[in-house]
Order: sequence, then structure tokens, then C-alpha cells
Amino acid sequence: MLVGGVLATIVGVIISLPTLKMRGAYFALATIAFAEGIRVMVENIDYIGPLKLNGPRGLQIPPLQTGLEHFMFASKEPYYYIILIMLLAVMLMTYLISRAKLGYYLMAGGEEPEAAMALGVNVARAKLIAMAISSFLTALAGTFYAQFSLYIHPKSIISLDMSFEIAFIALIGGRGSIFGPILGALLLRPVGDFCRIYFGDTLPGLHLVIFGLVLIFVMLYQPRGIQEPISRAYQALLNRLAPTPSPRTVKLGEIRS
Repeated sequence: MLVGGVLATIVGVIISLPTLKMRGAYFALATIAFAEGIRVMVENIDYIGPLKLNGPRGLQIPPLQTGLEHFMFASKEPYYYIILIMLLAVMLMTYLISRAKLGYYLMAGGEEPEAAMALGVNVARAKLIAMAISSFLTALAGTFYAQFSLYIHPKSIISLDMSFEIAFIALIGGRGSIFGPILGALLLRPVGDFCRIYFGDTLPGLHLVIFGLVLIFVMLYQPRGIQEPISRAYQALLNRLAPTPSPRTVKLGEIRS
């Protein structure tokens, strides 16, 4: 898992170097295009040296002995706790980064890159570090998925559907926030699974159409994602439940003294 994370970090940095000057949607489209190119290549290659890819047939992972050292278990319950720990660790890391200089540099570079560079912020370096961290964490999640399903297919891990779905989850949930992507996943993943199960044969890609319509609505009326109104409602509830201090009667003698 760690080896995969390191390799993904190196590849992510290499991809980022020619795209550092791109912004917003252009940067996202460039990375998605690169992932699509990798998918097409993997689907048409059976071997890269001694490494077996098995082309469009996918790669079956042979089951090993159960145990934490092999990351394989007899039941699905341990995987739940492992992915929960990974989620909490990523949330903690995101929080710490948002409170560190790197987080402020990324926010400044995302909102006003020219102003940030004028103040001496190395926006390109901050983006490169963010891409390296993102690549490492994504590789950990991908390795977990491979060990969980014991089967890897290019269309299940680096397809256009997967790339767009990840982008939709982040944008609709609320980019730049800790809970936004979680809320986006809780909203969109059940919708996507429902569409694939009941309309996968007759209306393939229906879930992406729905995601696109939701994204248009969110960008028009909630540019910061669905986490923004939920956060405001939660804060209003806390303010309402918080005890209000009772007014204290001050005597005239206390004021004079």
C-alpha cells in the first residue's frame, strides 16, 4: 500500500509539472485526460516487462492467507474499520493542512493567484505539494479497493465515469471544506448505485446526467456546495440552544463607585 502511494506521488508530480499554469476546470480536464489516456493504454497492453496487466480482461488478485499482514480477512467487517480509520486520518490531515501555511497558500492561490504571487507566495510549489499529497492518498484508497474486491479492471478504477463522479462529489459537496466531499458522497453515491442497478441496461450514464443537473443547480444557487447551508443551519441551531445570559440589574450606587 505504501509502495503504491509513493509511486502514485511520483507520477502525480510528473503530471502536475506541465499543468501548473492551468487553473480551475482546465487543470481538472488535463488530469482527467491523462487518466483516460492511461486507461486506454492499460486496456490494450497485456504486459509491461514482467508486470502482468491482462489488458481488457482485468487482473484477478490471488487470495492470500487471512490476516492484517496480508491485508485480507475472512469477513468484511475489518475492512469497514480500516476504511473508517483511513477516513478519520485524512480528515485530520486536511484540518491540519488547512490551519498550516500550506493551507493558506492554497486558499490564496485558488482565489487570487496573482495577488498571492505578488505577496511572495509560491503558488506553483503549493499546488505541487497538494498534488503529491492527493496522489498519495488516492493510491492508498485504490490499494484498499483492490484488496477488498480482489479484482482490478481499468474501467472500474480510472474510467471517465469515475473521474467525473469524483469531481461531482467534491464540487457539489463543497470544495475546499473538510465535510463537503463526505456530504457529496452521501448524496450522490446512493443515487449513482440506484441508477446503475435499475437503469444500467436501458439508460446507461443516467447518473452522470443527474449529477450534472445537480451541479448546475449548486453552482447557480450554492457556489460553495451543499455544506454551506447545512453549516449555517447547524450554527444557527447551536446559537439557539446556547443559554443566553440573563440581564443583571445594576444599582445606582454600584455605578458611582
